[in-house]
Amino acid sequence: MTKHILLLVFCSLFVCTGCNKETVEKEKEKDEMCVLYYMIANNNLEDDMAMNIVMLYEGLAKTPQPATVVLYWKGESSSSTTLPSPSIITYTSDGKGNINGHNAQKVVEQLLTKQSHECIDLVVAEAVIAKQYPTRHISTSKTVMSEVVTDMVSLAPEAKKYCFMLGSHGTGWLKYITGTPAVRSFGQDTDADTNEHSTISTADIADILRMQQIPFDFVAFDACMMACAEVAYDFCDVCNYLIGSVQEIPDLGFPYDEMLPYLLVPSQLNYVEACKKFVAFYTAKKDEGYWGAISLIDCTRMQNLASAVRTQLLQNKSRIPFDTSDLAFNYANSFTYASADCKHIIETLTGGSASTEFCEALQKTVIYSDFAETESYRYKLDRNNYCGIGMYVPGKYDIKYNGKTYSAEYWNDYYTTLAWYKAAGWSEVDWE
Repeated sequence: MTKHILLLVFCSLFVCTGCNKETVEKEKEKDEMCVLYYMIANNNLEDDMAMNIVMLYEGLAKTPQPATVVLYWKGESSSSTTLPSPSIITYTSDGKGNINGHNAQKVVEQLLTKQSHECIDLVVAEAVIAKQYPTRHISTSKTVMSEVVTDMVSLAPEAKKYCFMLGSHGTGWLKYITGTPAVRSFGQDTDADTNEHSTISTADIADILRMQQIPFDFVAFDACMMACAEVAYDFCDVCNYLIGSVQEIPDLGFPYDEMLPYLLVPSQLNYVEACKKFVAFYTAKKDEGYWGAISLIDCTRMQNLASAVRTQLLQNKSRIPFDTSDLAFNYANSFTYASADCKHIIETLTGGSASTEFCEALQKTVIYSDFAETESYRYKLDRNNYCGIGMYVPGKYDIKYNGKTYSAEYWNDYYTTLAWYKAAGWSEVDWE
């Protein structure tokens, strides 16, 4: 009897140990990071964004650990690219030089000898087409994006962390509002029936990601003007970091072949290195007229930054509204007043320097920010008034667009609906 009991105990220990070992081994098999990329190219950026897929492939080929890119693509229906649209495609690297089971280095070598459209076709041929959608669906619809992102997550391998990247047009917190210049917030998809542009707000994107209930380490916008407080605040409980630019992103977009190997290894240090690759890439293209700014923002600190801004606004209520004509605005065309340097705003408001509390909050929030020097007057930034995150000052502005002048009334009305508006204290001061 005793022997039988001992045998049962031994077997139980063996089974349990085996289960634990299997769990550990399964845990080891998880990718460090899985990339979910939402590309809206049903607009004039299609050719450049198709080349971004090529660069993503090149970046994935350099990565020394297993990783997967799950990419949604919506291009123009009349496109010459062989990539089905709309669709989800996947690229899976084993970390040993193979992507989707093929020798990636051989593909990369072939890319060196081909024209752009041939590169796109070659990389598309290497993709796994995981799902296709009806041609006429609108990728900027919250309902459609929610469905697609859910599909992307279901198609993605189990990973320790995920990132969500977005590529298209952008104008930061500004959502398209009838009667004002053609702002986009994020994305520009064109309805084939009405020929009207459709966009989505960052608050809606944040809602969609929040519903996925997976650990997003960062959200990256390869789109113009997304490194502003209003946008980053929308993601304060969605992801740890946001990567974006305070100004217009050049048509080439992110240099993914250089950035992706760093982005696929989750750590603040690696994200900083990825941002440095961006700056180096555009610095090398200075003589070609290029420019480029990028920021790494700690979204978990946005509540603290909002509180610090609120304190400054309330302490200087008697100065509001104030003269904004000399602010360091981040965008040089029709959306000039949409975003100015956050620190310069506070310094201008106080008539001198920002408080220690504000400066400390800002320093902890903007982990890294830099830009490539440029000779272009339109895109030149002032290092003395550059902190890496923008903010809007509600007020009376004349917005010039296509030879016409518009009031900022629409902007101001919409601004009052943003979460940042209340959190940062604008709702408690008389800015009108």
